[in-house]
Amino acid sequence: MGGRRPRRRWRALSVGPTLAQRQAADPMVSAWVGANAGSGKTRVLTQRVARLLLAGARPERILCLTYTRAAAAEMQNRLFGMLGGWAMAPDTELGADLAALEGAAQPITDPARLARARTLFAAALETPGGLRIQTIHAFCDALLRRFPLEAGISPRFEVLDDRQKALMTDAILAELAAEAESAGGGPFDRIAARLNEGGITALTEAVLARREDFPAVPVGPRIAAHLGEDAALGPEAAARTALDALDWDALGAHADLQRRVGRATGARVAEAIETALTLRATDPTDAAGALLGAYLKQDGEPRSRHNFPVSAVLAADPGAGELTDEMLAWAAGAADAMRRAEAAARAADLDAFARAFLERYDAAKAARGLLDFDDLVGRARDLVARSDLAAWTLYKLDRGIDHILVDEAQDTAPAQWDVIRAVTQEFFSGEDEGRARSLFVVGDEKQSIYSFQGAEPRAFGSTRDELAAWLDAMGRSLARPALTTSFRSAPGILDFVDAVFAGEAAEGLTVDGTSVEHSAHRAGDAARIDLWPLVEPAGAEDDGEWWRPVDQPPPGAPKLRLARMLATEIARMLASDSLPPRANRPARRVRPGDILVLVARRDLLARALIRQLKALGVPVAGADRLTLAGELAVKDLMALIRVSITPDDDLALAALLRSPVFGMSEDALFDLAHGRARGQGLRDRLRAAGPPEVVAVLDDLAARADFLRPYEFLQRALIRHGARTRLIARLGAEAEDPIDELLEQALAFEARETPSLAGFVAWVEAGEIQVKREMDAAAGEVRVMTVHGAKGLEAPVVILPDTMARPNRGGGRPRLFTLGEAPSGGNAPAAPLVAWAGATAGEPEAVRAAADRAAAREADERRRLLYVALTRAEDWLILCGAGDPARAEDTWHGLIEAGAERLGGWTEVAGPAGLEGPIRRRESGPEASTAIPGETCAPDADAQHSAAQPPDPRPLPDWLGPAAAEARPAAPLAPSGLAPDSPEAPAGGAGRGRDVALDYGTAVHLLLERLAGHDARARAELAGPLLAQALPDLDPALAEGARAEAEAVLAAPFAARLFGAGTLAEVAIAARLPDGRELSGRIDRLVVTATEVLAVDFKTDPAPPATPDGVRAEYLVQLGAYRTALARIYPGRAVSAAILWTAAARLMPLPDGVVDAAFAAALADQPA
Repeated sequence: MGGRRPRRRWRALSVGPTLAQRQAADPMVSAWVGANAGSGKTRVLTQRVARLLLAGARPERILCLTYTRAAAAEMQNRLFGMLGGWAMAPDTELGADLAALEGAAQPITDPARLARARTLFAAALETPGGLRIQTIHAFCDALLRRFPLEAGISPRFEVLDDRQKALMTDAILAELAAEAESAGGGPFDRIAARLNEGGITALTEAVLARREDFPAVPVGPRIAAHLGEDAALGPEAAARTALDALDWDALGAHADLQRRVGRATGARVAEAIETALTLRATDPTDAAGALLGAYLKQDGEPRSRHNFPVSAVLAADPGAGELTDEMLAWAAGAADAMRRAEAAARAADLDAFARAFLERYDAAKAARGLLDFDDLVGRARDLVARSDLAAWTLYKLDRGIDHILVDEAQDTAPAQWDVIRAVTQEFFSGEDEGRARSLFVVGDEKQSIYSFQGAEPRAFGSTRDELAAWLDAMGRSLARPALTTSFRSAPGILDFVDAVFAGEAAEGLTVDGTSVEHSAHRAGDAARIDLWPLVEPAGAEDDGEWWRPVDQPPPGAPKLRLARMLATEIARMLASDSLPPRANRPARRVRPGDILVLVARRDLLARALIRQLKALGVPVAGADRLTLAGELAVKDLMALIRVSITPDDDLALAALLRSPVFGMSEDALFDLAHGRARGQGLRDRLRAAGPPEVVAVLDDLAARADFLRPYEFLQRALIRHGARTRLIARLGAEAEDPIDELLEQALAFEARETPSLAGFVAWVEAGEIQVKREMDAAAGEVRVMTVHGAKGLEAPVVILPDTMARPNRGGGRPRLFTLGEAPSGGNAPAAPLVAWAGATAGEPEAVRAAADRAAAREADERRRLLYVALTRAEDWLILCGAGDPARAEDTWHGLIEAGAERLGGWTEVAGPAGLEGPIRRRESGPEASTAIPGETCAPDADAQHSAAQPPDPRPLPDWLGPAAAEARPAAPLAPSGLAPDSPEAPAGGAGRGRDVALDYGTAVHLLLERLAGHDARARAELAGPLLAQALPDLDPALAEGARAEAEAVLAAPFAARLFGAGTLAEVAIAARLPDGRELSGRIDRLVVTATEVLAVDFKTDPAPPATPDGVRAEYLVQLGAYRTALARIYPGRAVSAAILWTAAARLMPLPDGVVDAAFAAALADQPA
């Protein structure tokens, strides 16, 4: 028989660790490991934890810190896979694995060591709380929850999510705006005047990201002092001071002369002087600006001396040249003074705004018992490094940690390092119990790409050096092994990476300027690199279509053309190309899951490429991050909610009808909407002439909109009415994530707010809810994602389509720069001096220098981002770009072209149709071509496994054989099924069908169960909705009959006893009879007191008997069974039974002897 070859799942080490990996994983040595991309960082971490456990470390005393939850889950899965494999492996396999792990020459045969290895999996699983493999934020969260009083926070704090944060920010900004309006101005107004729409929110985000740079004490005066003594004057005073230094009489005469004989230049100068003369008393800023515009260029530099006096002016006034020189010098000095004053005023306003905002932000969080993610780290750092209780906290913490392992150290922010450093130094200094302790850090500063989250590459090296010096002073050492061998990429890929970052191009990759060098574990494997020519602008790109939105690029835009060509090429690759062969894998056809497309930003190119791939039928995963409210599936469901709560919303209804939920065509919608009578809504027209099935769904949901919670409403629409199936069928599998996230948001909304549908719509639309989709190659789809999102991923084929993407200099967002550090003095603590920059050409030198430093750091990070992107590739790298080659400076394209020229060895091949010029290709390894002529390529590895003859099966031990079948116990007796067959009981009224009668009885039972305990008015209000929800198809006349019948029962004199407090409804019972048989049933109503027990069964017969003699036999058997069971459950109490005839609102007690005899007779007829 064919089938997949069984794999030996206990083989945890498919490839033995290298010497460098074994040294790094040595549990007896503290180590700081620098690792190249693909060199097995996670593998080394996993091996080190395993070796710690083998050496006797207790699982709960090991702390593993990583950067993301996905990385933590990956490490935990790998570790448990290894330990689980050891638990089941044969001795020979296990001994070989342990020897490979530790570098032993011979397999481990010591029975004790083998036995310990087998128990580690169970020990790790049974450890209270499990192995601590967590993110730094999760560790800080746990730390604060353990020491809330010491940290000065609520023990039951919650973590602020992005949506709550956005709403809180908006509320605080509205409060600040209202205060500024009532006060007639202030920093908020002055800042708002400098920003465009949305700028305040962006500035607030920047302030929150740098909250620690804004201390409680104002630093505005210190910023002004840093910019110069006269910067504190303010912009207007600086302008007035500059104007006061001028000889206005001489300027007036010069203006007259220039207007008479100065031609065009003279007229411009004359106009500027005349404007300044007019405004200098009332508006010195504009007056100075007029003069500066005449004597300075747009970049702020003085105009050329030759642009001013002409021969006629000099002939009429020989002193005009000297005056011009003086004005040029004056303009340069005045501009500098005004720039510094403006920068100082802007920085002071920013400082005041930031302090006011942060004060309210912290107060709002404290009032609600909330902490944001930055608070988790900041509060934890204060707890262990700054507070008076730090020593106590660290002492308690020290008792539970022996080994700390830090993954992705290059992404760790300085505040996070403060926490790790404090904990590490404490447990080393507190080593007094003979316990071995160690620190292990692994990272790659070349992959530090999260500066926007606080990561600082310089902290990687400085913290390493600091800890090494500290350990050295204690007589310990910090080993510094380097992992340079890549297990991921073929040698040809690594050669290209080294060439791209050779020489000066490596600047910024490492802090100390270490050259970039890689070695390949996959020596001899083939690789391919394709360099596409740039897709250049095609001249005038305006297509002339008047109806096209002004912000929509024309079809001939370079990025759109590149997206079309690249999508076509990907489709061709999937049809006819194979991956380069490997030593352990022959060439095989390219699959969609092999291809990873990496972009710098989620912009037009990424969206267009996804759209083109879908149009060609290529399986594609969609965007890796999406905004919930912007997803089509969510928009359709929001429209469904709007229509249900506001039937007159014609626009929402029209959008809903055209959506996949109902799938109405545009023509059908037009026919429905056109020609309506005046005042007739679309909903009314739909009821009169629309599809009945659509009307039924809308009416059903509208009838429940007032009392269903958002989650229940959505689930009813998605499941009962099939909206999920239709949305996914139309929009594709990527619609599942936003739909599921919408349901999660519904549950979150219900937990925090009053669960109304209108409130939920506002909740979703008010917050920018972001959904991150996990991109798994196993899904068999092409993945298009950002380089940041692809960190830690890899793929056989990697495509970089936007190598011409230019640095994003803020995109119009406010930019904050650090001018320097203000030293402490008096009551003012040391603090960074933060400036807010506009156009750098109009900024003073100090701000321009700070902007240049920031730009240099951004350029360094962009190079690191390119390094991360290139090193995701295993076998094949495709590099593309769209844009003007003349603007390639400061782009990835420039670096790639320089590296390609250094490397050499390129050939030219034809590219896809529309590509201007050939593709340059570089191939290395045993195979020179990956094209598949017909069926000449090797089949997939999975196909080979299927075709191969399976090996002889290993005999299984006896204890794995199937256990003997046990005798199936007899089913419990049901009271309602004990009586002999009898004619159908006319339940629910004569003349009704069986199904209708059952529904009627169910309705009466439901109302009696759910309405008991409410007064008559509440019962009248609740009955209708209850029946509509539970029995939507019940005839209205029957529903009204059931309501009246239940109301009569609940108003009867006996109702107080039967439905009062302490009574039980729908009680399930089970009891063992004296002969050993089991009895199980459900009692409609049970009254239990200290001395007696009453079982009542509801019967909806329309004509109940007047006495117990007329009760049907099956009813007597049922009640007798209940009485027998209850007598065994409640020994010593008087047990009785009764029937409640709902049609007559009468409670009929049944004689004990009658029901007992009926039950005994029925029981005798049952087989033993």
